Amino acid sequence: MKLSKMILGTLREAPGETELESYKLMVRAGIIRKVASGIYNFMPTGKKVIGNVNNLIKNEMEKIDSQEIEVSQFVPFELLNQCNNKESSLTDTFETVDKSEKKFYVGADFKEPYIEIVKNEIKSYKQLPVSIYSIQKQIKDEPKPKFGIIKSKEFNELQCYVFHDDLTESSQYINSLCEVFNSIYHKCRIDSIKTNSLRFFIKHPLGEEHVVCCESCGYKEDLEIATCTLQTEEEDDMKPMNKISTPDTRTIDELASLFNTTPEYFVKTIIYKINNKIVAVMVRGDREVNETKVKNRIGHVVSFELADEETVRYATSAEIGFAGPINLKCDTLLVDEEITRMRNFMVGANDTGYHYECVNYERDFTGTVGDFKKITEKDKCPVCGNSINIENAMGLGQIMNLKTTYSENMNAVFLDKLGKSKPMSIINASINIDRLLALIVEQNHDKNGIVWPKSVAPYEVIVIAAVFKNEEQMKTAENIYNKLKSLGIDVLLDDRDERAGVKFKDADLIGAPIRITVGKRISDGKVEFKLRNNDNVEDIDIDDIEEKVLSELHRN
Repeated sequence: MKLSKMILGTLREAPGETELESYKLMVRAGIIRKVASGIYNFMPTGKKVIGNVNNLIKNEMEKIDSQEIEVSQFVPFELLNQCNNKESSLTDTFETVDKSEKKFYVGADFKEPYIEIVKNEIKSYKQLPVSIYSIQKQIKDEPKPKFGIIKSKEFNELQCYVFHDDLTESSQYINSLCEVFNSIYHKCRIDSIKTNSLRFFIKHPLGEEHVVCCESCGYKEDLEIATCTLQTEEEDDMKPMNKISTPDTRTIDELASLFNTTPEYFVKTIIYKINNKIVAVMVRGDREVNETKVKNRIGHVVSFELADEETVRYATSAEIGFAGPINLKCDTLLVDEEITRMRNFMVGANDTGYHYECVNYERDFTGTVGDFKKITEKDKCPVCGNSINIENAMGLGQIMNLKTTYSENMNAVFLDKLGKSKPMSIINASINIDRLLALIVEQNHDKNGIVWPKSVAPYEVIVIAAVFKNEEQMKTAENIYNKLKSLGIDVLLDDRDERAGVKFKDADLIGAPIRITVGKRISDGKVEFKLRNNDNVEDIDIDDIEEKVLSELHRN
């Protein structure tokens, strides 16, 4: 492609909408253009990169004999109902009604269409295992788009499903998918982290997700899932419960200051409205509620929000800040397991201006016990008991063992060797490709622009004629361009009437792995050869260009 013919509006200044370097560089390099919040157009270079990433992924999927399909964006509501997706739970989807008043949904993360395809085609164990995948645009009503294409309303996504006949063989297929993911990230020069729950991340200071890491044993887990080592059970004698006056003392910090102690002595009760029911969650005073764990315990969450002031007053008969488990009006009380090991702690009394001291679980109240807290760096590794670190991160993808839950709901069954009907076991894997593209840039750039990995670069080589008005330079540059194209190399010719400095800056910004410059040494039969990932400039003979380029492109 000749740059003079391209729609490529490079920018000298970065947009000030975000701190994220990938967004700034992709806008400056003419890869994306913003349409509205969370919605972006991919320009020609961006479309080429997306295409290259897609091809890389397809090659990896073929290695595990996964078959590509394309799934309709329109999902009938009746199909979603098979897996108990109620209408009010589809908060991040778009709804449409056709002329016959049939309702459809458009959105991301629908598993039902993929399962329906295999359900209708696979009847016998002899046809299993089978793997299908799609790479296509997904649409999501993202309420808070952020960081450009990292968190947007529409994105290209890989969705892969493996259907097999035996739950005991799940690890075999999961390991194959992990190898595929690791290969994709390696070829994209992404330094990824794989957690125990099979989520993939990169560390990033601006990341809104977090990964718990133990350097001692190598434990890695998503903060929303990670557990921690429980403290030794306290053995103090239980003291009589006592109601005490705590006027104008609503927060844990205020209570700690009033009683000259630490937040660990208190237990807080947080009230939620979940599925239109009142759910209270108790954690130690210095802890945060892990809402993901709460949702997992409740199961099939349609709506989830902190209770409003009116609901809190109803549940506690008090103002906000005095909630506690005793005489609390709620549908479910979830009690973090840590609290059952405490003795003589303090809770709200459900009476404005009062708390109870010397409260003990079982004697004074009961509830559903489980792990409902967020792990902190004060905690110990749940595997080896050593110190942990919590790193900011951004998600890359995930692998989920769905087991037979969806197949049972949708009656996706097969006949086994004995002729008995059994539900299929299902594994799902996904990668947000737009996010992957942005994170490639996050980990592969310098002060001058993007440094694309060879596997996904929009162009493998850029050829520059230093002086537009020099006929010999222009003719030589075009000859090199044509020769490289004839070898199947993706090459860009900068034939614009611009100063050499402008061309060099744009070449660095666009980030092609190899730059060939036809300059003043053309009279000696020499051109400049430079790799984007280092500063060395080498003069080479024109006759050696093809061999030099091919050698570099084939190097790992």
